[in-house]
Amino acid sequence: MRTCRWTGFAAFLNIIATCAGLDFDSDRGSDGVDAAPTRPPLTCNQLATAAPGLRYRLAMATIVNNEGRWIAEWMIYHRLVGFDHFYIYDDKSSDDTRDVVRAFEQIGWATLHDDVEALRRAAGIEIPPHVRFQPQFVIVQHAARTYAREVEWLGFFDVDEFLFARRGLWCVSDLVARMHRGQGLLRMQGLLFLPNVTDAAPLPAATTLVSTAEAFVPFRRIEGRDRVPLHKNFARPSAIADFDHSGIHHMMVKPAYGTQVIKMTDASFAHFRYRTMHDFALKQKKAYAGHTNKHDVWKHLRKMLAKYVSQAATISVSHPLRRYAPAVDTAYAAFRRWYALPEPRPPLRLTVTFA
Repeated sequence: MRTCRWTGFAAFLNIIATCAGLDFDSDRGSDGVDAAPTRPPLTCNQLATAAPGLRYRLAMATIVNNEGRWIAEWMIYHRLVGFDHFYIYDDKSSDDTRDVVRAFEQIGWATLHDDVEALRRAAGIEIPPHVRFQPQFVIVQHAARTYAREVEWLGFFDVDEFLFARRGLWCVSDLVARMHRGQGLLRMQGLLFLPNVTDAAPLPAATTLVSTAEAFVPFRRIEGRDRVPLHKNFARPSAIADFDHSGIHHMMVKPAYGTQVIKMTDASFAHFRYRTMHDFALKQKKAYAGHTNKHDVWKHLRKMLAKYVSQAATISVSHPLRRYAPAVDTAYAAFRRWYALPEPRPPLRLTVTFA
């Protein structure tokens, strides 16, 4: 995969990263992965239709906690790249997450579930004792069981993960449509995007994350320290046979179906695990669950961020996240203007296009 723009400092940065255990995504882009895209369609989600009897071709299921600041942009972005619907499972948020999701529910984009434990009891989902992330296990089980007759392909991604197509394609939905025959599971690989700025302030509420993508450096993994796999799945709900302890990263399909790994040169996702240094500090305080030796990892990450924060390495100027940003910014600004209106608000009208 080709993502980083190289400068005089970048080779030095790569040596530092490798020696310190970070696998810097350092390929140079000579194979046209991020070549100039074809002319964009008006919208992605109008290009692919669901199979007969199903409502949605491509939908997303995710669990959230206090993501009110971020979830509107995330839904707008993924609507742009071809997702038809979002199943949002709220896990005891204390901010305005549910209010934001309800706004999108009213225009048919989303379905909100605001009590994960009640869902578990109603669906009779038993949680094995070894399961570490119990709410996540419940929502994967529930979504697969409940929406098998509604959705052709269901993606299981988090609100800090942004999917993008490569090789000049604009729509993730195009890619899924091209690869789906005979498959029950499509596995997508991701990159860890780490901030390369020292500013510890929160990102201003009016600023989208994708519009700041140039302030991040992509890595394939934190070598030997990261136990969260950088891959996630699209699944036909009816094809899923079994899950591992969480279900997000590892699924097994029924014998009649196959599994295909999406090449990173075709599509990938950016995992903004730490959206800003402010976010980094908050997750350090919470002892983010994605690290085995938390103290060692935080010490290591702080050292690495200090090493490369002043370097010029970033994603390439042709990276898909950059070309999606203008359309996302326009729709997100429209949503924020509507959301700032006093109650009762008029009906939300939101169009997401590349135009």
